[in-house]
Amino acid sequence: MKASLAQVPVLQRIQKQSDWDHLLSAACDGRASDEEMERLAELIRTHPGLRDDYLFYVDTHACLDVDCADPALTLAPKSPRFHPLLQHLPAWAPGLAAGLVASALLALAGRALWGWETSRDRFLAVVTNADGALWEGGDASVMIGSAIGPGLLELCEGRVELELDNGVRLAVEGPARFELESLAHGILHQGSLAAMVPPQGVGFKIDTPTLSVVDLGTEFALRVAENGVSDVHVFEGEVEASMRNRPDGGDRRLLGSSATRRAKPSGSRLEAVDFDPAQFVTPPQVLAGVERVSGGVRVLANPPETVRPGTYQHNYMLLFQEQSGVELESLLPISFSGPGCHQIRGSLASAGPAPSLRPGSRVDSYFVHYDVRRGEKQSRVRSTVRFQRPILAVISGETLMTRTDDLLGSWCTRYAGPGKGIKSPNDDLVTISGDHRTLTLDWGFDGTADQIRVLVESGD
Repeated sequence: MKASLAQVPVLQRIQKQSDWDHLLSAACDGRASDEEMERLAELIRTHPGLRDDYLFYVDTHACLDVDCADPALTLAPKSPRFHPLLQHLPAWAPGLAAGLVASALLALAGRALWGWETSRDRFLAVVTNADGALWEGGDASVMIGSAIGPGLLELCEGRVELELDNGVRLAVEGPARFELESLAHGILHQGSLAAMVPPQGVGFKIDTPTLSVVDLGTEFALRVAENGVSDVHVFEGEVEASMRNRPDGGDRRLLGSSATRRAKPSGSRLEAVDFDPAQFVTPPQVLAGVERVSGGVRVLANPPETVRPGTYQHNYMLLFQEQSGVELESLLPISFSGPGCHQIRGSLASAGPAPSLRPGSRVDSYFVHYDVRRGEKQSRVRSTVRFQRPILAVISGETLMTRTDDLLGSWCTRYAGPGKGIKSPNDDLVTISGDHRTLTLDWGFDGTADQIRVLVESGD
Protein backbone atom coordinates (compact mmCIF):
# COMPACT_ATOMS: atom_id res chain seq x y z
CA MET A 1 0.00 0.00 0.00
CA LYS A 2 1.41 3.40 -0.99
CA ALA A 3 1.14 6.36 1.37
CA SER A 4 0.75 9.83 -0.14
CA LEU A 5 3.59 12.19 0.78
CA ALA A 6 1.77 15.50 0.56
CA GLN A 7 4.32 17.53 2.53
CA VAL A 8 7.59 16.64 0.80
CA PRO A 9 8.76 20.30 0.55
CA VAL A 10 8.70 20.80 4.33
CA LEU A 11 10.58 17.63 5.19
CA GLN A 12 14.30 17.66 5.68
CA ARG A 13 14.78 14.10 6.89
CA ILE A 14 12.80 12.27 4.21
CA GLN A 15 14.16 12.54 0.71
CA LYS A 16 11.68 10.50 -1.30
CA GLN A 17 8.39 8.64 -1.18
CA SER A 18 10.04 5.26 -0.65
CA ASP A 19 11.62 6.46 2.64
CA TRP A 20 8.22 7.37 4.05
CA ASP A 21 6.71 4.11 2.80
CA HIS A 22 9.55 2.19 4.47
CA LEU A 23 9.02 3.92 7.83
CA LEU A 24 5.30 3.19 7.84
CA SER A 25 5.65 -0.39 6.67
CA ALA A 26 8.46 -1.20 9.11
CA ALA A 27 6.57 0.34 12.04
CA CYS A 28 3.38 -1.59 11.29
CA ASP A 29 5.20 -4.88 10.74
CA GLY A 30 7.42 -4.55 13.83
CA ARG A 31 10.65 -4.38 11.80
CA ALA A 32 11.62 -0.76 12.57
CA SER A 33 14.70 0.03 14.63
CA ASP A 34 14.59 2.35 17.65
CA GLU A 35 16.14 5.12 15.55
CA GLU A 36 13.52 4.70 12.83
CA MET A 37 10.71 4.75 15.40
CA GLU A 38 12.05 7.97 16.93
CA ARG A 39 12.27 9.45 13.44
CA LEU A 40 8.68 8.46 12.68
CA ALA A 41 7.45 9.86 16.01
CA GLU A 42 9.22 13.18 15.40
CA LEU A 43 7.74 13.53 11.90
CA ILE A 44 4.23 12.80 13.17
CA ARG A 45 4.70 15.28 16.00
CA THR A 46 5.88 18.14 13.82
CA HIS A 47 3.79 17.66 10.65
CA PRO A 48 -0.01 17.30 11.01
CA GLY A 49 -0.32 16.17 7.40
CA LEU A 50 1.97 13.22 8.01
CA ARG A 51 0.10 12.44 11.21
CA ASP A 52 -3.08 12.07 9.17
CA ASP A 53 -1.16 9.95 6.64
CA TYR A 54 0.04 7.70 9.49
CA LEU A 55 -3.50 7.38 10.86
CA PHE A 56 -4.86 6.38 7.46
CA TYR A 57 -2.09 3.87 6.87
CA VAL A 58 -2.33 2.15 10.26
CA ASP A 59 -6.14 2.35 10.18
CA THR A 60 -6.17 0.37 6.94
CA HIS A 61 -3.99 -2.33 8.52
CA ALA A 62 -5.97 -2.31 11.76
CA CYS A 63 -9.28 -2.83 9.98
CA LEU A 64 -8.02 -6.21 8.81
CA ASP A 65 -7.85 -7.33 12.45
CA VAL A 66 -11.10 -5.88 13.73
CA ASP A 67 -13.93 -8.34 14.16
CA CYS A 68 -17.04 -6.51 13.04
CA ALA A 69 -19.48 -9.33 13.71
CA ASP A 70 -20.17 -8.43 17.35
CA PRO A 71 -22.90 -5.77 17.75
CA ALA A 72 -21.22 -4.59 20.97
CA LEU A 73 -18.06 -3.96 18.99
CA THR A 74 -14.77 -3.72 20.84
CA LEU A 75 -11.29 -3.33 19.49
CA ALA A 76 -8.95 -6.13 20.49
CA PRO A 77 -5.39 -5.68 19.21
CA LYS A 78 -4.12 -8.87 17.62
CA SER A 79 -0.62 -7.83 16.69
CA PRO A 80 2.01 -5.16 17.53
CA ARG A 81 1.08 -3.15 14.44
CA PHE A 82 -1.90 -1.73 16.30
CA HIS A 83 0.49 0.23 18.51
CA PRO A 84 3.89 0.56 16.83
CA LEU A 85 4.81 3.85 18.53
CA LEU A 86 3.85 2.82 22.07
CA GLN A 87 6.85 0.51 22.21
CA HIS A 88 9.27 3.26 21.14
CA LEU A 89 8.25 6.47 22.96
CA PRO A 90 10.93 9.14 22.36
CA ALA A 91 12.84 9.88 25.55
CA TRP A 92 13.17 13.56 24.66
CA ALA A 93 9.49 14.40 25.01
CA PRO A 94 7.58 11.76 26.97
CA GLY A 95 4.51 13.84 27.73
CA LEU A 96 3.95 15.21 24.27
CA ALA A 97 4.97 11.99 22.54
CA ALA A 98 2.59 9.98 24.67
CA GLY A 99 -0.22 12.36 23.88
CA LEU A 100 0.37 12.23 20.15
CA VAL A 101 0.75 8.47 20.13
CA ALA A 102 -2.43 8.05 22.16
CA SER A 103 -4.20 10.41 19.79
CA ALA A 104 -3.16 8.34 16.80
CA LEU A 105 -3.91 4.96 18.33
CA LEU A 106 -7.21 5.91 19.92
CA ALA A 107 -8.36 7.60 16.77
CA LEU A 108 -7.89 4.21 15.15
CA ALA A 109 -9.96 2.63 17.90
CA GLY A 110 -12.58 5.26 17.14
CA ARG A 111 -13.30 3.54 13.86
CA ALA A 112 -14.64 0.56 15.77
CA LEU A 113 -15.79 2.15 19.02
CA TRP A 114 -17.41 5.27 17.59
CA GLY A 115 -18.38 4.21 14.09
CA TRP A 116 -16.66 6.94 12.10
CA GLU A 117 -15.99 6.63 8.38
CA THR A 118 -14.03 9.77 7.49
CA SER A 119 -12.44 8.16 4.43
CA ARG A 120 -15.88 7.94 2.89
CA ASP A 121 -17.91 10.95 3.95
CA ARG A 122 -15.29 13.21 5.61
CA PHE A 123 -17.58 14.15 8.47
CA LEU A 124 -15.72 14.65 11.73
CA ALA A 125 -18.38 15.77 14.19
CA VAL A 126 -22.06 16.30 14.93
CA VAL A 127 -23.64 19.45 16.38
CA THR A 128 -25.10 18.18 19.66
CA ASN A 129 -26.38 21.50 21.03
CA ALA A 130 -26.94 25.09 19.90
CA ASP A 131 -28.15 28.08 21.88
CA GLY A 132 -28.76 31.35 20.07
CA ALA A 133 -26.22 30.39 17.42
CA LEU A 134 -25.78 32.88 14.58
CA TRP A 135 -23.31 31.84 11.89
CA GLU A 136 -21.29 34.08 9.61
CA GLY A 137 -23.38 34.87 6.53
CA GLY A 138 -26.59 33.82 8.29
CA ASP A 139 -26.13 30.12 7.40
CA ALA A 140 -29.16 28.32 8.87
CA SER A 141 -28.23 24.85 7.61
CA VAL A 142 -25.99 24.13 10.61
CA MET A 143 -28.26 23.12 13.49
CA ILE A 144 -28.57 20.48 16.19
CA GLY A 145 -28.04 17.13 14.48
CA SER A 146 -26.01 18.52 11.57
CA ALA A 147 -22.70 16.89 10.63
CA ILE A 148 -19.51 18.94 10.43
CA GLY A 149 -16.51 18.23 8.22
CA PRO A 150 -13.01 19.74 8.19
CA GLY A 151 -13.04 23.50 7.81
CA LEU A 152 -13.52 26.90 9.42
CA LEU A 153 -16.52 27.57 11.68
CA GLU A 154 -17.34 31.25 12.13
CA LEU A 155 -19.82 31.82 14.94
CA CYS A 156 -21.02 35.42 15.29
CA GLU A 157 -22.87 34.87 18.56
CA GLY A 158 -24.39 32.17 20.73
CA ARG A 159 -23.04 28.80 21.78
CA VAL A 160 -22.54 25.57 19.84
CA GLU A 161 -21.49 22.14 21.10
CA LEU A 162 -19.86 19.46 18.95
CA GLU A 163 -19.08 15.79 19.48
CA LEU A 164 -16.17 14.55 17.40
CA ASP A 165 -16.03 11.01 16.11
CA ASN A 166 -13.35 10.12 18.67
CA GLY A 167 -15.63 11.18 21.55
CA VAL A 168 -14.08 14.62 22.12
CA ARG A 169 -16.78 17.15 23.03
CA LEU A 170 -16.29 20.86 22.29
CA ALA A 171 -18.25 23.96 23.28
CA VAL A 172 -17.61 27.12 21.22
CA GLU A 173 -19.00 30.52 22.19
CA GLY A 174 -19.25 33.39 19.73
CA PRO A 175 -17.92 35.56 18.43
CA ALA A 176 -15.41 32.88 17.54
CA ARG A 177 -13.42 31.48 14.62
CA PHE A 178 -12.55 27.79 15.08
CA GLU A 179 -10.96 25.55 12.47
CA LEU A 180 -11.46 21.79 12.77
CA GLU A 181 -8.62 20.17 10.84
CA SER A 182 -8.93 16.53 11.91
CA LEU A 183 -9.97 14.31 14.79
CA ALA A 184 -6.62 15.10 16.38
CA HIS A 185 -6.26 18.83 15.75
CA GLY A 186 -8.12 22.13 15.79
CA ILE A 187 -7.20 25.82 15.68
CA LEU A 188 -8.94 28.50 17.74
CA HIS A 189 -8.20 31.74 15.89
CA GLN A 190 -10.39 33.88 18.12
CA GLY A 191 -13.08 33.46 20.77
CA SER A 192 -13.75 30.96 23.54
CA LEU A 193 -13.78 27.16 23.58
CA ALA A 194 -14.06 24.38 26.16
CA ALA A 195 -13.22 20.71 25.66
CA MET A 196 -14.06 17.42 27.37
CA VAL A 197 -11.68 14.70 26.22
CA PRO A 198 -12.39 11.02 26.98
CA PRO A 199 -9.66 8.35 27.09
CA GLN A 200 -10.00 7.52 23.38
CA GLY A 201 -9.39 11.20 22.50
CA VAL A 202 -6.24 11.72 24.55
CA GLY A 203 -3.68 13.69 22.54
CA PHE A 204 -6.23 16.02 20.96
CA LYS A 205 -4.43 19.28 20.19
CA ILE A 206 -5.70 22.84 19.87
CA ASP A 207 -3.53 25.70 18.62
CA THR A 208 -4.13 29.42 19.05
CA PRO A 209 -2.05 32.27 17.59
CA THR A 210 0.28 32.11 20.62
CA LEU A 211 -0.41 28.81 22.40
CA SER A 212 -0.44 25.06 21.74
CA VAL A 213 -2.38 22.78 24.07
CA VAL A 214 -2.15 18.98 23.93
CA ASP A 215 -4.73 17.16 26.02
CA LEU A 216 -3.63 14.34 28.29
CA GLY A 217 -7.10 13.37 29.48
CA THR A 218 -8.98 16.34 30.83
CA GLU A 219 -11.51 19.14 30.70
CA PHE A 220 -10.05 22.49 29.75
CA ALA A 221 -10.98 25.86 28.27
CA LEU A 222 -9.28 28.35 25.96
CA ARG A 223 -9.88 32.02 25.29
CA VAL A 224 -8.26 34.03 22.48
CA ALA A 225 -8.57 37.83 22.46
CA GLU A 226 -8.50 39.96 19.32
CA ASN A 227 -4.86 40.89 20.00
CA GLY A 228 -3.86 37.20 20.07
CA VAL A 229 -3.41 36.91 23.84
CA SER A 230 -4.42 33.35 24.75
CA ASP A 231 -5.52 31.97 28.12
CA VAL A 232 -5.92 28.31 29.06
CA HIS A 233 -7.61 26.93 32.17
CA VAL A 234 -7.69 23.28 33.24
CA PHE A 235 -10.91 22.23 34.96
CA GLU A 236 -9.80 18.64 35.53
CA GLY A 237 -6.90 16.41 34.49
CA GLU A 238 -3.76 17.57 32.67
CA VAL A 239 -2.71 19.33 29.48
CA GLU A 240 0.68 20.12 28.00
CA ALA A 241 0.93 23.79 27.06
CA SER A 242 3.67 25.51 25.07
CA MET A 243 4.35 28.83 23.35
CA ARG A 244 3.39 28.55 19.69
CA ASN A 245 5.26 31.66 18.54
CA ARG A 246 8.64 30.27 19.63
CA PRO A 247 10.62 27.98 17.27
CA ASP A 248 11.70 25.80 20.19
CA GLY A 249 8.27 25.78 21.85
CA GLY A 250 9.56 28.21 24.47
CA ASP A 251 8.08 27.58 27.89
CA ARG A 252 6.57 24.07 27.83
CA ARG A 253 4.64 22.93 30.88
CA LEU A 254 2.33 20.27 32.21
CA LEU A 255 -0.71 22.00 33.70
CA GLY A 256 -2.91 20.24 36.22
CA SER A 257 -6.38 20.87 37.61
CA SER A 258 -7.22 24.53 38.39
CA ALA A 259 -4.12 25.85 36.60
CA THR A 260 -4.52 28.98 34.44
CA ARG A 261 -1.82 30.33 32.11
CA ARG A 262 -1.52 33.16 29.58
CA ALA A 263 0.52 33.37 26.36
CA LYS A 264 1.23 36.79 24.82
CA PRO A 265 2.37 37.41 21.22
CA SER A 266 5.54 39.11 22.44
CA GLY A 267 6.12 36.83 25.39
CA SER A 268 8.57 33.98 25.84
CA ARG A 269 7.02 32.33 28.88
CA LEU A 270 3.59 31.19 30.04
CA GLU A 271 2.32 33.59 32.70
CA ALA A 272 0.31 32.45 35.71
CA VAL A 273 -2.94 34.43 36.00
CA ASP A 274 -5.96 34.31 38.28
CA PHE A 275 -8.91 32.25 37.09
CA ASP A 276 -11.92 34.37 36.13
CA PRO A 277 -14.94 32.11 35.44
CA ALA A 278 -16.60 34.86 33.40
CA GLN A 279 -13.76 34.73 30.86
CA PHE A 280 -14.09 31.02 30.05
CA VAL A 281 -16.74 28.81 28.45
CA THR A 282 -18.27 26.08 30.58
CA PRO A 283 -17.70 22.51 29.37
CA PRO A 284 -20.26 20.84 27.06
CA GLN A 285 -23.45 19.40 28.50
CA VAL A 286 -23.92 15.67 28.93
CA LEU A 287 -27.36 14.18 28.27
CA ALA A 288 -29.05 13.19 31.51
CA GLY A 289 -29.96 9.54 31.86
CA VAL A 290 -27.38 8.20 29.38
CA GLU A 291 -24.34 6.55 30.93
CA ARG A 292 -22.37 5.82 27.74
CA VAL A 293 -22.73 5.04 24.05
CA SER A 294 -20.68 3.27 21.38
CA GLY A 295 -20.91 2.55 17.67
CA GLY A 296 -22.54 4.88 15.17
CA VAL A 297 -24.81 6.81 17.56
CA ARG A 298 -24.39 10.48 18.52
CA VAL A 299 -26.09 11.92 21.60
CA LEU A 300 -27.75 15.34 21.28
CA ALA A 301 -27.83 17.46 24.44
CA ASN A 302 -31.17 19.00 23.41
CA PRO A 303 -33.93 17.99 20.96
CA PRO A 304 -33.40 19.04 17.32
CA GLU A 305 -35.80 21.23 15.37
CA THR A 306 -36.97 18.34 13.21
CA VAL A 307 -36.54 14.62 12.60
CA ARG A 308 -38.31 14.55 9.26
CA PRO A 309 -36.69 12.18 6.75
CA GLY A 310 -34.12 13.85 4.53
CA THR A 311 -33.04 16.47 7.08
CA TYR A 312 -29.96 14.71 8.44
CA GLN A 313 -28.36 12.42 5.89
CA HIS A 314 -24.92 11.79 7.34
CA ASN A 315 -24.84 8.11 8.35
CA TYR A 316 -25.04 8.74 12.11
CA MET A 317 -27.79 7.58 14.44
CA LEU A 318 -29.06 10.52 16.50
CA LEU A 319 -30.30 10.02 20.07
CA PHE A 320 -32.01 12.69 22.17
CA GLN A 321 -34.31 12.93 25.16
CA GLU A 322 -37.84 14.05 24.36
CA GLN A 323 -39.61 14.19 27.74
CA SER A 324 -38.80 13.38 31.37
CA GLY A 325 -41.01 12.41 34.27
CA VAL A 326 -44.16 11.67 32.25
CA GLU A 327 -46.77 9.85 34.32
CA LEU A 328 -49.03 7.56 32.32
CA GLU A 329 -52.72 8.08 33.04
CA SER A 330 -53.93 5.05 31.08
CA LEU A 331 -52.62 1.89 29.45
CA LEU A 332 -50.00 2.75 26.85
CA PRO A 333 -49.65 0.30 23.92
CA ILE A 334 -46.00 -0.40 23.08
CA SER A 335 -44.18 -2.50 20.53
CA PHE A 336 -42.13 -4.66 22.91
CA SER A 337 -40.36 -4.75 26.26
CA GLY A 338 -38.17 -7.08 28.29
CA PRO A 339 -34.68 -8.53 27.71
CA GLY A 340 -33.84 -10.29 24.48
CA CYS A 341 -33.25 -9.68 20.79
CA HIS A 342 -36.36 -8.26 19.12
CA GLN A 343 -36.45 -8.61 15.36
CA ILE A 344 -38.44 -5.91 13.58
CA ARG A 345 -40.05 -6.29 10.19
CA GLY A 346 -42.02 -3.26 9.12
CA SER A 347 -43.98 -2.06 12.14
CA LEU A 348 -44.12 -5.44 13.91
CA ALA A 349 -41.72 -6.99 16.37
CA SER A 350 -41.16 -10.70 16.43
CA ALA A 351 -41.24 -10.96 20.22
CA GLY A 352 -44.97 -11.70 20.44
CA PRO A 353 -48.16 -9.69 21.00
CA ALA A 354 -47.68 -6.01 21.69
CA PRO A 355 -47.85 -5.37 25.46
CA SER A 356 -48.80 -2.18 27.32
CA LEU A 357 -47.35 -0.10 30.12
CA ARG A 358 -49.65 0.22 33.10
CA PRO A 359 -51.14 3.53 34.34
CA GLY A 360 -49.07 5.26 36.98
CA SER A 361 -45.75 4.41 35.33
CA ARG A 362 -43.36 7.36 35.19
CA VAL A 363 -41.15 7.39 32.11
CA ASP A 364 -38.47 9.38 30.30
CA SER A 365 -38.76 9.18 26.52
CA TYR A 366 -35.83 9.06 24.10
CA PHE A 367 -35.89 9.18 20.30
CA VAL A 368 -33.50 7.45 17.88
CA HIS A 369 -33.31 8.69 14.26
CA TYR A 370 -31.25 7.21 11.41
CA ASP A 371 -31.18 8.47 7.82
CA VAL A 372 -28.33 7.64 5.43
CA ARG A 373 -27.21 10.15 2.80
CA ARG A 374 -28.83 9.87 -0.59
CA GLY A 375 -26.92 7.80 -3.10
CA GLU A 376 -24.86 5.98 -0.47
CA LYS A 377 -25.15 2.34 0.44
CA GLN A 378 -24.48 1.20 3.99
CA SER A 379 -25.55 -2.34 4.68
CA ARG A 380 -25.90 -2.08 8.47
CA VAL A 381 -25.12 0.19 11.39
CA ARG A 382 -24.59 -0.99 14.97
CA SER A 383 -24.86 1.14 18.10
CA THR A 384 -25.11 0.55 21.84
CA VAL A 385 -26.66 2.87 24.43
CA ARG A 386 -26.25 2.29 28.16
CA PHE A 387 -28.95 4.07 30.20
CA GLN A 388 -28.65 4.92 33.90
CA ARG A 389 -32.10 3.47 34.64
CA PRO A 390 -34.04 0.43 33.33
CA ILE A 391 -35.54 0.37 29.83
CA LEU A 392 -39.29 -0.17 30.14
CA ALA A 393 -40.37 -0.36 26.50
CA VAL A 394 -39.64 0.39 22.86
CA ILE A 395 -42.16 1.87 20.42
CA SER A 396 -41.66 1.32 16.68
CA GLY A 397 -43.93 1.61 13.69
CA GLU A 398 -45.86 4.56 12.30
CA THR A 399 -49.16 4.00 14.11
CA LEU A 400 -47.85 3.70 17.67
CA MET A 401 -45.26 6.43 17.25
CA THR A 402 -47.82 8.89 15.88
CA ARG A 403 -50.23 8.09 18.71
CA THR A 404 -47.56 8.82 21.33
CA ASP A 405 -46.07 11.98 19.77
CA ASP A 406 -48.26 14.35 21.80
CA LEU A 407 -47.70 12.56 25.09
CA LEU A 408 -44.03 11.60 24.80
CA GLY A 409 -42.61 13.70 21.97
CA SER A 410 -40.52 16.85 22.26
CA TRP A 411 -42.54 20.05 22.16
CA CYS A 412 -39.93 21.82 20.01
CA THR A 413 -39.35 19.03 17.45
CA ARG A 414 -41.25 18.61 14.19
CA TYR A 415 -41.97 14.92 13.60
CA ALA A 416 -42.65 13.16 10.32
CA GLY A 417 -46.19 12.53 9.20
CA PRO A 418 -46.61 9.30 7.22
CA GLY A 419 -43.49 7.17 7.06
CA LYS A 420 -42.12 7.34 10.60
CA GLY A 421 -40.93 4.31 12.56
CA ILE A 422 -38.96 1.36 11.22
CA LYS A 423 -39.99 0.27 7.76
CA SER A 424 -36.85 -1.45 6.56
CA PRO A 425 -37.20 -5.04 5.30
CA ASN A 426 -33.64 -5.69 6.48
CA ASP A 427 -34.61 -7.51 9.69
CA ASP A 428 -33.62 -4.69 12.02
CA LEU A 429 -32.63 -5.86 15.50
CA VAL A 430 -33.23 -4.14 18.84
CA THR A 431 -31.70 -5.94 21.82
CA ILE A 432 -32.41 -5.16 25.48
CA SER A 433 -29.85 -6.51 27.94
CA GLY A 434 -30.65 -8.76 30.88
CA ASP A 435 -30.36 -5.90 33.37
CA HIS A 436 -32.74 -3.78 31.24
CA ARG A 437 -30.24 -0.92 30.90
CA THR A 438 -28.37 -1.51 27.63
CA LEU A 439 -29.98 -1.08 24.21
CA THR A 440 -28.17 -2.49 21.17
CA LEU A 441 -29.36 -1.45 17.72
CA ASP A 442 -28.40 -3.40 14.59
CA TRP A 443 -30.18 -1.76 11.67
CA GLY A 444 -30.16 -2.03 7.92
CA PHE A 445 -31.12 0.75 5.56
CA ASP A 446 -33.32 0.71 2.45
CA GLY A 447 -33.53 4.40 1.55
CA THR A 448 -36.03 5.55 4.20
CA ALA A 449 -35.38 6.91 7.70
CA ASP A 450 -35.63 4.50 10.64
CA GLN A 451 -36.91 5.76 14.00
CA ILE A 452 -37.87 4.33 17.38
CA ARG A 453 -38.98 5.72 20.74
CA VAL A 454 -37.38 4.31 23.88
CA LEU A 455 -39.09 4.56 27.28
CA VAL A 456 -36.88 4.46 30.37
CA GLU A 457 -37.87 4.40 34.02
CA SER A 458 -37.93 8.01 35.20
CA GLY A 459 -35.68 9.24 37.97
CA ASP A 460 -37.76 12.39 38.53
